[in-house]
Amino acid sequence: MHIVHLFDFDLGSRYPVMLSQGLLELARTRKNVTVAFNHPVHSLGRVLAEPAEDIEGELLKATFIICAGNEHFKQPKINRLLGWHNLWPRVAYMDFSDGLNLHNKPMQKCLAYVKRTGGTSGKRLELGYNLLDQYSVVPHQDRDIDVVYLFDHHPGLRDEPDRNVVGRQRVYEALEAANLDNTHLGRLHEQSTRMWRCILEPREENPLIEYLRYLRRAKIVFTIQPDHGGGDFRLWEAFASGALVICDKPRLERHPFVPYKHYIPVDPLDKTSVEDVIGSIPILLENDALRDSVALKGWTHARTYHRAVHRVTTLIEHLEGLRT
Repeated sequence: MHIVHLFDFDLGSRYPVMLSQGLLELARTRKNVTVAFNHPVHSLGRVLAEPAEDIEGELLKATFIICAGNEHFKQPKINRLLGWHNLWPRVAYMDFSDGLNLHNKPMQKCLAYVKRTGGTSGKRLELGYNLLDQYSVVPHQDRDIDVVYLFDHHPGLRDEPDRNVVGRQRVYEALEAANLDNTHLGRLHEQSTRMWRCILEPREENPLIEYLRYLRRAKIVFTIQPDHGGGDFRLWEAFASGALVICDKPRLERHPFVPYKHYIPVDPLDKTSVEDVIGSIPILLENDALRDSVALKGWTHARTYHRAVHRVTTLIEHLEGLRT
């Protein structure tokens, strides 16, 4: 099986990074899988894979072609090759946008249409985020921070249509009102800087590594996912920290997290749920054995079932099913 991944790395999205990491691991662990890329694959100051010298030749012999959507792949010459050689029936089209809208032309031509949201049906596949390899390079830290909550306070967002954006604000206000000691509320990074530098910059210069190191100091990481489903990278950063995770229910079709076994659940729009969870934080902080048990099980479950290679394996299985 030969797989070609088409993307523009310098556009900065971490979703193609996830796919390239999974493909490289799949090629390392399966003798019958080879991969090729149109762009160098970078990670933490190193080049993990060079681009193919003859991308047209790689496309012609490809079993499957994983092609980033328009916002993350701007190579019209390569796109034309897909049409000239009638290669669209081998293409998994990766739509990285939020929400449920589809790109109609690719949807009609491709073998599979992949989004982070919207469920799996027919050629459509829901493929969410996961742990990135970069998350595993940070050693464990002394846990000297009780609680970290990953969102800023923007009162104006209470009127947003995204229900969990509203929920994030309500949780922030409830945590602030609780006046817990030794708690960090708000962002630890600039979003665009984090996405870009985590891909390219060496570990000693990388703000994502500093951010992950800070999370590793937390005993509890509290996070709320977007309303559109599919989670976000903050969810996986939380589980990668090894802390006890408090969050709303992660929506996963395969190997879901079990509430109270892998994480502590909260409904951010239910005032009673938020108050009850925040009220339980002092108890969780006092009970090291309980807190550490749930945290370890959550971390282990994430590492066992939700790394990049697992997402890519799901994608390949979906493509093989459609082809047969």
